[in-house]
Amino acid sequence: NGGGQILFDEFADWAIKKVLKLEVCSKVHHAAPKRLNNKQSMHTVTPPNTNKVMPIDWDNIRQKLPTEKTNEQKTKRKLLFRQFDPNGNGYLSLAEIEKGVRDVLQLPEIYERKEVMMRAYQAAKGVANTNKNEVGSDFVEASEFRLLL
Repeated sequence: NGGGQILFDEFADWAIKKVLKLEVCSKVHHAAPKRLNNKQSMHTVTPPNTNKVMPIDWDNIRQKLPTEKTNEQKTKRKLLFRQFDPNGNGYLSLAEIEKGVRDVLQLPEIYERKEVMMRAYQAAKGVANTNKNEVGSDFVEASEFRLLL
């Protein structure tokens, strides 16, 4: 900022220009910059407590998420919703969604990104506004599941 301090925005701009990847160092609790080589993508996920960089396979993710409005995709969504809803109450909690992403979809690159799942959950829950009961606005219903995906 010209006053001898580096502002976060300045650092972020510098890091992006230098193609740095920030990962959490397990020995010291601070972010340690690491330069990417040409073979690594900037779209990677570093699972917590590891140094392993997990590339994101977007094609695999698209294939596993039935988001289209076709009859085939709707059928797949219904089956997937039932797999995500082990207690069969017709609602998905955030914990059930996380478990479904990890165990049913087997997408660790999404599962490790808790903030992504939280944003999808917050955006989808309550959208249907069916008013069946007061629980619905705090959970994702079957009619909101496509939005979550």
